[in-house]
Amino acid sequence: MKNSRYIASVLSAVLLAALLTGCGLVDKIRDNVEDQVNAPDTVTTPDTVTTQTTDTDDSTAQTDTDTDPAPTPVTTGDSPLDDMVGSWTCICTTYYTEYADGETYSSSAMLADEFSPDSRIIVRKDADRYIADYLCLNYETETRIYGTELEIQDEAAYRDCPNQEWCALLDDPFRDMDSIDRKLTLADDMLIEAEEYFHKAVDSEYDEDYYSVTTHFYLPEDSPRLADPESLRYFDTVTVSDATELLNSIQNNRKIILEEGTYDLTGVSVRKLDNPRISTESYEGYSIRNVSNLCLEAKDGAKVLICVDDPYFDVLSLYDCEQITYKGLTVGHDVEPGTCSGSVLAINSSSYITVEDCHLYGCGTYGIESMYSYGIDVRNTEIYECTYGLLDLNGVNSVSFADCSFRDSEGLDMISLYNGSDVSFTDCEFSDNRCTYNGCDFVSLEEYCSALFTDCDFKNNEYYLFSNMEVSMENCTIDGVKKTTVTVDTLLSADDVMAAYDKVRERDKEIDDMIYEGTADQSTLNQLCYEDYSNWDSLLNGIWGYLGETLNENDMETLRTEQKKWIKEKETAMQDAAESFGGGTMQPQVEYGTGARLTRERVELLIHKYLEE
Repeated sequence: MKNSRYIASVLSAVLLAALLTGCGLVDKIRDNVEDQVNAPDTVTTPDTVTTQTTDTDDSTAQTDTDTDPAPTPVTTGDSPLDDMVGSWTCICTTYYTEYADGETYSSSAMLADEFSPDSRIIVRKDADRYIADYLCLNYETETRIYGTELEIQDEAAYRDCPNQEWCALLDDPFRDMDSIDRKLTLADDMLIEAEEYFHKAVDSEYDEDYYSVTTHFYLPEDSPRLADPESLRYFDTVTVSDATELLNSIQNNRKIILEEGTYDLTGVSVRKLDNPRISTESYEGYSIRNVSNLCLEAKDGAKVLICVDDPYFDVLSLYDCEQITYKGLTVGHDVEPGTCSGSVLAINSSSYITVEDCHLYGCGTYGIESMYSYGIDVRNTEIYECTYGLLDLNGVNSVSFADCSFRDSEGLDMISLYNGSDVSFTDCEFSDNRCTYNGCDFVSLEEYCSALFTDCDFKNNEYYLFSNMEVSMENCTIDGVKKTTVTVDTLLSADDVMAAYDKVRERDKEIDDMIYEGTADQSTLNQLCYEDYSNWDSLLNGIWGYLGETLNENDMETLRTEQKKWIKEKETAMQDAAESFGGGTMQPQVEYGTGARLTRERVELLIHKYLEE
């Protein structure tokens, strides 16, 4: 059931992006709305035009509405509806679903986003009546309600609405009996339109109870705030001075300013947490889940340290988040070097993450570790003293680093990129980093992955190879020598392949012996398994280059098809192995151990098929 929920939430998020895509019809529809706005002394006959109505009973994903910032109700006229009179433009659309077991999914789109909301409401007063026109333009659908009279009700527009005193029913006289009511209300300077749904399970085996609400937030059409769409991302700003306040303040559409000081997240008692946005169920420590449009920013000139004193915890961990910004923060582990198995920043299944003017330090395993995420932008940030590597990026897309410094880290491959694309480094410096484990490369790329370095400087770094695959460079220097590309050492003959195979196999046996001795701590075991996997993966890439030079094109094309299929199977097996340990400290050992085993089998199959025959 939870897998189906996840699939549904992903589909819903994709659909939301599509639904909010601008369409050429919008100007025409707006003109139609304005044409039907009569003078104040004129009554308009209700008329509704709805194509594939947007009332849905399975819309996913608003923020946890019971924890959203709470604007105060506004009433300044004789009727609460007096303050609703005027033209309103949508600045934010949010979707939220909560299941009976407490699990939630949410998403949102802001006016500044690529797929921004497109909706408009016009309210006018005629004597003692309040008449509304409504436009909502969605993907291949449009909903228009013209000239409907608002009916004020002494109830909230939705369960956790910030205005619990009243709402107005936006009636659709031609709606289906089972359609969801649209309700309007006011909070601070915003108009809110909500569509709330309570689903009761019919078939307990394949169905379950859930609650969902879609909310649209509007500003007056003449509001000066519309001139800066990015500023509308945050509905409020709060200031905090300790770790408990910080975790309890994390909400959607909020900027949090951190006063100067140290914020030790491991010092926060679970009993003092009152925020469903913070998960306490992971081996990796506290994590931020299902949050959108959040900024954590140090107060101007303040020195802010966010840390943990548990080596197994990630310091700041995101799951299923979007539009998150970290600015001006120092983040790291307050433990002895070499004992960590948690990263500094962990970014999982999240999108549009910005890290700006930050200092990320070890002994965290990696400065940034990310899986299945999109749109990560790191600027003017320093990553240093990590004990596995600098970056571990798996299943990512559109990731950029600009004006960053990477220094004084040691361990495995410094930059690992698997199953990812569009990763770039511009005006970055890499200095005094050491790949201390045999066979580890500065840049480790899986096949079909790529990284571009522009105007970057590498100096005083130690590694087995700079990269296991060709890396593109523009105006870069390595220890003072200008580079345009860095190529991989080529295995020129079958003898080269077999010599490399014997070397990797010998190291594989040494690693096995150290693991089975049972004296190494978990951090060392994780590193050994990663080294073993990296060695076999580098050898596989070398063999691939050799075969590309020796096989005819037809045989090579057949092999490419087989290899792509094998890569997917290997990645799935590694992911399944990792998930079986649910983020525990043994997860890297099991994940990389699985990868090493499968890659060795692939290497030996290719050797037997193409070199021994």
